[in-house]
Amino acid sequence: MPRCNLVLAAVFVAVFAWRADGQQTYLLNDFNNRGMDVLIDGLAEELGPFAARYFDSDGFGVASSDFSTPLDLTAASAGSLNVRYNPLEGHGTDYFTIDLFDSHGGSLQYEVDTTVPSAPGQFGFYDLPLSIESPSSGSYGDFDFSSVRGWGFSGQPGSDGPFNVNLWNAEIEAPDPPVNYGGRDPNSPWRAEAAQRIDQHRKSDLTLRVTDAAGQPTPGATVRVRQTRQAFQFGTAVAVDQLLGGSANDKIYRDTVLELFNTATLENGLKWQPLAGDWGPGWSLAESVQAIDWLQQNGLESRGHVLIWPGSQNLPSYLDPLIAPAQSGDQSARDQLQQEVLDHIEEVATATDGRVVDWDVVNEIGTNNDVLNIYGEPIMDTWFAAAHEADPDSKLFINEFNIISDDERSKRQRYLKSIQGLVDRGAQIDGIGMQAHFHDFSLTDFDGVGGSDPQTVWDVLDMFHDATGLPITITEFDLNDDNETLKAEYLRDFLTATFAHEAVEGFIMWGFWEGRHWRPDSAMFNQDWSETPAVEVWRDLVLDEWMTDEEGLADDVGEFALRAFDGDYEIVVTIDGEEYTFSGIELLDDLDLTLQTAYAVLPGDFNRDGVVDAADYTVWRDGLGSLYSQPDYLTWRGNYGAMQATAADPAPEATAAALAAIALLCGAGCRAR
Repeated sequence: MPRCNLVLAAVFVAVFAWRADGQQTYLLNDFNNRGMDVLIDGLAEELGPFAARYFDSDGFGVASSDFSTPLDLTAASAGSLNVRYNPLEGHGTDYFTIDLFDSHGGSLQYEVDTTVPSAPGQFGFYDLPLSIESPSSGSYGDFDFSSVRGWGFSGQPGSDGPFNVNLWNAEIEAPDPPVNYGGRDPNSPWRAEAAQRIDQHRKSDLTLRVTDAAGQPTPGATVRVRQTRQAFQFGTAVAVDQLLGGSANDKIYRDTVLELFNTATLENGLKWQPLAGDWGPGWSLAESVQAIDWLQQNGLESRGHVLIWPGSQNLPSYLDPLIAPAQSGDQSARDQLQQEVLDHIEEVATATDGRVVDWDVVNEIGTNNDVLNIYGEPIMDTWFAAAHEADPDSKLFINEFNIISDDERSKRQRYLKSIQGLVDRGAQIDGIGMQAHFHDFSLTDFDGVGGSDPQTVWDVLDMFHDATGLPITITEFDLNDDNETLKAEYLRDFLTATFAHEAVEGFIMWGFWEGRHWRPDSAMFNQDWSETPAVEVWRDLVLDEWMTDEEGLADDVGEFALRAFDGDYEIVVTIDGEEYTFSGIELLDDLDLTLQTAYAVLPGDFNRDGVVDAADYTVWRDGLGSLYSQPDYLTWRGNYGAMQATAADPAPEATAAALAAIALLCGAGCRAR
């Protein structure tokens, strides 16, 4: 006998839901003390709190339920039908079918194989796209998913054995929603704010005064200002053996590092476990230092990673015998363990002294805290002190994951509290490391409290910088997904947001090539070195938009002014076809700089045509009071008729002229790095 009223109300209430990751599902029945409306052809039903048993001795039997109101399942039409079941003792059919019915008499039928699982009591999971039907199922193209009136199931006609199955769940699952994130739209307001922030925090005013050898302005001189290195760290994790190896892939790997990045982190080459031999042969501190030297010789800065990763799973195995006794309060074990840590810090930081600009001193204390639990967090103060003593010129960082790439608010608070403790105790901490290992699901805010949109990124960065005053580096970025467009666009926006924030000093990719990446789907380059769209994003921003390369003419007073990205520069001045190059210029703040060239001007030759004549008087007259003064007239009159020396006449050697220019440049305020 049908039980329509009770069951229909229950099924209809539960029929639509959003999963935690945003995927839309339509529940047909959860069989939680809920059965089907209609049972015919001898099908029996036993309800339970988690599943319903269906039995028919001849293997057939039919069950169906109608929805009180037809459902619009258009959004799920490209999705899948999911059924959870398990055959019971004595079950004898090879399959049963699931049917969907639309309001116009159309139907679709799907076969569920009950020979899998093979043993009674084991669970089976049926997950099949709705667009794939069994041969006699009707037409998928003609079925009206906008008006689905009900569903049902039936056993196997003509079966030699009975139908005896528990059903646990039946639902229709829409396709995964497209991954999105706030601020992705090209017209999102944050983009204008980011551009303003970048101009404010990443650029400085540069005013160049170009003079001749006598210190006189040279109007009309051509000035090219070319940036050779950014002050901001744009880096990647790298593998020691690829930097030092001789294979074709190794060469491409090195060339790619040199093209795209100005900073590198040895991904594993300075970790304690491999250096202690736990990862087998092929790891040595000497080779790691050699790799760092190669980076330095090729103009890249290095970040050190990591001195102490204080979880037992990331400590060398030779310390295992000390952990448990130290945790139990054995003072000898505690003292020995602490000394081992300090000795390791001294050994590695001393070996890299002068070679790395930053050190991740402590890594991931939120989940790697066995050593901290023995001594308490103040023990970190001694680790930072030891690192500073061994390498006093490196900035010292703490590093953590899921601070900016996931909405673990309690973890953020714990991390901030630990950093504030270091600062308050006077520890030698110089910066905050934030890993940024993203998944597609960590980008989207489904519940109103999460997401990784640019504004949320700024809020997190503000939270840490405002509370501590410390600079921040994005130490390990990747996005694990196979959607190349998503990866490229989020790289563009996350990189832009972090570059725009005044507290951030660097952005380190955690690898770039699929052939050497802990998350191959995150790589910018495929295994065969073909490029994903993320490479173009990186080049467009890092190597083009955020690099200064401008050329123009000095004005009437010999000045050329521009707003330029902070970093190192080479400036080339061209006067009458002669080039004068000034290198090693560092721009970190507004800078006025005089570039005194070795260009010799014939006294009184105001129009620089190589002869002092009447035309120069006109130039003097027109420039009187701005470029020229009354004594310049006397110079013109005293040299009237003089001519510039020809190429055969004696002239200063190029080397001497260049040395003179460099000396004058340094005296004008050029700062050494």
